[in-house]
Amino acid sequence: MEYLPQGYILKNGVKPLHGFKYDHPLDGHGFINRIKVSPHGFEYKGIRQKTYHYKKEKDAQRILFRGLGTNADNNLFLNNFSNVALLKYEDDKVLSLGEGGIPYVVDIDTGETEGSMKIGNFPRCIMERLPYIPLSPHPTERNGEIYNLSCFNYGLNIMINNAIVHTEMFPIGTSFYFHDFKITENWFVIFLNSVDLDFYGAYFTDKTIFESINFNDGNTILLIDKSTFKSKYIKLKPEHDMSTLHIAHAFEHHREKIDIYASLSKKLQLASVKTPYDFRGCFLHKITVNLHTVTEDYTCHKLTEIDGEMPIVVNNRIFLINKHTLFYYDIVKDVVKSMHIDDAILEEPCVCDEIMYLIGHMTNKTKIMCINVVTFELIYEHVFNFNIPYGYHGLFLQRDFSSE
Repeated sequence: MEYLPQGYILKNGVKPLHGFKYDHPLDGHGFINRIKVSPHGFEYKGIRQKTYHYKKEKDAQRILFRGLGTNADNNLFLNNFSNVALLKYEDDKVLSLGEGGIPYVVDIDTGETEGSMKIGNFPRCIMERLPYIPLSPHPTERNGEIYNLSCFNYGLNIMINNAIVHTEMFPIGTSFYFHDFKITENWFVIFLNSVDLDFYGAYFTDKTIFESINFNDGNTILLIDKSTFKSKYIKLKPEHDMSTLHIAHAFEHHREKIDIYASLSKKLQLASVKTPYDFRGCFLHKITVNLHTVTEDYTCHKLTEIDGEMPIVVNNRIFLINKHTLFYYDIVKDVVKSMHIDDAILEEPCVCDEIMYLIGHMTNKTKIMCINVVTFELIYEHVFNFNIPYGYHGLFLQRDFSSE
């Protein structure tokens, strides 16, 4: 155990209130799995995020706010489940984020939810009660500043420390959706999924939010200059016209070109998702955009034959998972290596130094696998004799527990 980094494995995910039933795996109140790694071993603690919506539904003991795939009776307000991702905020705190919801501050040591994060000059009590706040659940911290983007389907806002610094309106007649973004030395990189939106169906019939979103042809790469905010749209050709949720990696070559890595799928339909780990049909691709042209000057290549999503990048390797497989694509060497674990359903891993922590769900058990990211070998394994909720995106928060 002494060779393992000390700290907390943190994964954000879903745990409904007792007795509540949701119709989609992405609905359910936020719940952080905190796994303590110390010289004494592994310890588990679940942290319930006590958001405004959670407190209201707990008091009422019924669903009050609609989810992404779960409706509530006659309610235009979308539940902020705060259940998708985490970002380190302060030494002992993280920001918890959901799909289109206000971030919440959680003290990881105590497990307390301190409240929603203040955005601009708006009072927290007002922000928490708004119907929808279209923030990406994947903010990025750079040099002490937090970058995030908000997508309102017909345009987006670029935000730095929760202040809007640029508004980009999409071309007239187009509507797009994106889940995350990347930042290179000089560009914001966004993969725009072309969508049709049926607002009437979602809010005045029995359609859910996800059922009202239809993914179309016409997907586009959007590049926005960090200094001038000038934009560059690269519409994908029919043979490459696929959708994605996550950009795995974006790398800029001396203001000449940008390599964009993403798992692309021909059949991305969020309403039909039955499990949070079904990534069939998602394959890693590399899109290279020429920065010196204004036309659709790009190349696109499929890199793997293994289905995979939930990417993280470590030492020029893009790691991805599917239900039972962890694998990586080496950007420099152009090789793929995989590790099949047939007795466990896998989550996106967390990495600290050269150790990757991979959580696997078994029958009535949860397995923590410690993998050397350099040699790609399993070096340690711990099993909890109980199940924990499935976690989506997370991080490793370093701590020193040696004096305990």
